[in-house]
Amino acid sequence: RTGTIQRSYNHGHPANDVVIHPNQGEIISCDRAGAVRIWDLAENTCAHELVPEEDVPVSSVTVASDGTLLCAANTLGNVFVWTLRQTYDQTQIMPVTHFSAHKEYITRILLSPDVKKLATCSADHTAKIWEVNNTKPCDEGEKDPKPFPLEATLTGH
Repeated sequence: RTGTIQRSYNHGHPANDVVIHPNQGEIISCDRAGAVRIWDLAENTCAHELVPEEDVPVSSVTVASDGTLLCAANTLGNVFVWTLRQTYDQTQIMPVTHFSAHKEYITRILLSPDVKKLATCSADHTAKIWEVNNTKPCDEGEKDPKPFPLEATLTGH
């Protein structure tokens, strides 16, 4: 360990959040231009780029402790969820759901360690807990997949 930068990945826009995938071979980041990127640490490249909503900044990302789900939140208060399937040499990404979670921008999104709950907090002064009940990919072309059920709203923050 040298205390110096080992690697640097350029988004081209200000980065808002970053998480390390549980496989420790990838990092996932998001930026103000609205992109979520999965960086392959072995290849030193961007392996995947997701743009949930064009020109809407993505404020926060989280990945499941078992590596099966990726969630992102944006500044319009929306949540996006994808399944991650690891094959021998690549990660397959399939959309599960997307839904409006808050009336103002989301500041943080976080999956519980057991991947049964999703927490979001927002500039609307609330934190919300969602039940992660269906993680099957949605049908292609499905415009309104079902949101995760809201379990609790915490106010006064």
